[in-house]
Order: sequence, then structure tokens, then C-alpha cells
Amino acid sequence: MSTGAKVKFGFKGVIAANGGTYATPTWSAMNNVAEAKIAMSRAEAEASMRAYPVKLTESIMREIEFEGTIRSDDGDTNGYILMEAAFIANAPLDVLILDGPIGTNGSRGVRCDMKVFKWEEDEGLDKLDYRAFTLKPCIPINGAPADAVAGASSITYTAMSA
Repeated sequence: MSTGAKVKFGFKGVIAANGGTYATPTWSAMNNVAEAKIAMSRAEAEASMRAYPVKLTESIMREIEFEGTIRSDDGDTNGYILMEAAFIANAPLDVLILDGPIGTNGSRGVRCDMKVFKWEEDEGLDKLDYRAFTLKPCIPINGAPADAVAGASSITYTAMSA
């Protein structure tokens, strides 16, 4: 008999940047990220033909977008400063995004080179400074985008399929 469904909590999700090589990554979690949302969808391609009197559509490329906010912190070299520098230089980051902690069996997500496409700040009188950011996959310089599944001691990467 089942003891209940396993639930995953959003706050346990991880966004990490690789500080090592692509083959031997050293993941540093961006712990100052507050709100976060990953959106994955598939682009559509027209696939209609005369044989069927209905419009046919096929899914093609995967679309991935990661949005979040990160607390402005000039001492946060693994998160805030890293993303700010990547935005200014228009440079890619080797990023791992998981729905649970690194090292926890079953944490799932993606790994890919991503660029910072949005970097904006709301400097309201009643607010701490946070930057809203958007990361999207870019032309890879490290390796192809991959699905990621964490185990207790390693992460398995599988090439994304169309």
C-alpha cells in the first residue's frame, strides 16, 4: 500500500552555474535567486496534407525559458555578479536547472549554455534591490543542451530529442 505521493517543493529547486570544465563540472548553486520559473514548451510545425481533411501539426524544437529574481549582492560572485557580468559581456553560462537538490535521486531538469536576455531592477522605496532576469538557451560553446537527472553521487545528461 502506498504511503502517499512524493511531493517536490519549489524552494528546493536549484539553478547552478558551472565553475569547472564542461566534462568535469563544478556546480555552484545561485542561492540568492528568489522567485524562479522554468517554462518548457514545443514549437509547432504545419504538417497538413491532402490525404486528411484536417489541419495537422507536429511538435518540433523545444523552447526553454528560465525567469527569476536574484537579490542584488556585490559579494555574490557565484550568482549576482556572475549573471551581471554575463549580461554585460553577452556571454553564455553553462547552467544546470533542477527541480530538487543536486545529489538527490530523481531531481530532474536541464543543462545548457544560456545567455541572460533580461536584467532589470525595481528600485522602489519600499523594496530591497532584486534583479529580474531571463535566461534562454543560446548557441552552445560547451556542449549540446541536455536533459539532466540527478543521482546520489552523479548527474546523468541525455541529449535532448526533437
